[in-house]
Amino acid sequence: MSNDEIVLDSSIDQLISGTATGSIKRSIFNNLYGINAKGTGNAVPREKLSPGFTFFTRPQLNLTTFNISNYRGFYNLLTEVETSYQRFTRNTLDPRLAYNGLRCPLVDKTNAFIPFLSNNLTSMSGFPDLTAPTYSSESGLYGEEMSFVDGVTNHYESYDIDATFKNLKGSPLLYFFYTWVKYQTLVFEGILNPYLDMVTENEIDYNTRIYRITLDQQRRYITYMGCTGASFPISVPTGSVFDYSTDKPFNGSTADFNIRFRCMGFTPFEDLVKYKFNQTQAIFNPDIRKLLEYDMSGPYDSTRLREEPDRAYEIPGCNYIKVPHYLISKLDSTLTDNQHYNLNHRSIPYCNLATGELEWFCDKSLFKPR
Repeated sequence: MSNDEIVLDSSIDQLISGTATGSIKRSIFNNLYGINAKGTGNAVPREKLSPGFTFFTRPQLNLTTFNISNYRGFYNLLTEVETSYQRFTRNTLDPRLAYNGLRCPLVDKTNAFIPFLSNNLTSMSGFPDLTAPTYSSESGLYGEEMSFVDGVTNHYESYDIDATFKNLKGSPLLYFFYTWVKYQTLVFEGILNPYLDMVTENEIDYNTRIYRITLDQQRRYITYMGCTGASFPISVPTGSVFDYSTDKPFNGSTADFNIRFRCMGFTPFEDLVKYKFNQTQAIFNPDIRKLLEYDMSGPYDSTRLREEPDRAYEIPGCNYIKVPHYLISKLDSTLTDNQHYNLNHRSIPYCNLATGELEWFCDKSLFKPR
């Protein structure tokens, strides 16, 4: 926070301190410190959060030419058109292909997440609540009972999450999940084979991890963050595509798709989730790896805090630069070729472990601060 923001914030608080509402900072302090003997309301505002973001990590499907040639339904994935939905689906679900020479300009090979899903998600529900298991003794002569906590609250069980996505022209979403789910069953049948290292390490290659992040009103700081242990899609609404009715000129049932994910485990509120988020990104992006190593190498000084919203921080030895927060809301807001406004869809998310800010970094070649 800059000095101007601090002065402005303090001035506003002093201005309203003489009104009937009173100082908000003082109300927050009093609300935590002691009982409200007057019994009246206070000036502490209700929490208002931004929906934030949902991130899906990329799985490690084996979509090499030799492997998918064993199933005729995947022959269209062998297209030579680099900008096709088929090539996009193939390179996204199999990150190794880009490093083996299979080009697709629609996929950023240094991004650990699937932007296509984050950008078109409209709703998601099904995350488990925290419930303490209890035990109650048998009733006594007068019906008396004794209850106490009898178990743990760690979420290791399986559960289902329903995610609704906005469908796009050409139904790329439907084809994307069809390929993902079909691959899972083909591996089970033995028609397709995972990569050899997945087999030797006894690792499931079609899993993804879902990260949920809610932000404050300014969409800058993380308020809540949680993730699943592992997830995979189990249903694709292919039937609705073939519905027929003459009541409407268009088939409206394909406007949105609901995809169900089977999830295992859930970890909310822990700071470790932020570190794992960055660590996942570091696996795919060497510059994010340098950034994470830099943040973990010493005490959090002013450079590591990176709290000034109008400053573009440069990280030593890293080719990425932090996009100033004040520019985030202005990205893509102009049609001119202004480098300060053309960074949307070109920045990588990163959790500042010291301040809890959701930072955005881009390549220095895309943004050169004055």
